[in-house]
Amino acid sequence: MIDPQRQIMFFDGYEMYNNWEDARLRYLATGALALDDLELLQYVFDRWRTIIPVKMENDGSLPRECERTRSMSYTLMALGLALDTAEIAKAFGVDLYNYCHNGKSIKLALDYAARHLLDMDQWPHAMQ
Repeated sequence: MIDPQRQIMFFDGYEMYNNWEDARLRYLATGALALDDLELLQYVFDRWRTIIPVKMENDGSLPRECERTRSMSYTLMALGLALDTAEIAKAFGVDLYNYCHNGKSIKLALDYAARHLLDMDQWPHAMQ
């Protein structure tokens, strides 16, 4: 069940790094736990670090989620999946919570979403 998910997902020739990739990484991480596959876990943590700078704007927004119809719902889904992976990493002594690449981090994305959750009238993206 794990092997088909090892390949990076593509859609219309574009590499996926939205919530689909977050879900794939969490799936692989939980599978790696079940299989006691430390190499796969390391791949997941490395891939997680790789996608942070490409999935996020400088303000912490997740553009591939924000362009969708229920943008806050997709943003929260992506963040929840990323946090699950960060928790798994934490159990193995890997700190993804404080990982930062050019100012982009899970904390920045959480701050962006939380700020708008407190005042959804200010959320600048579609919520149909």
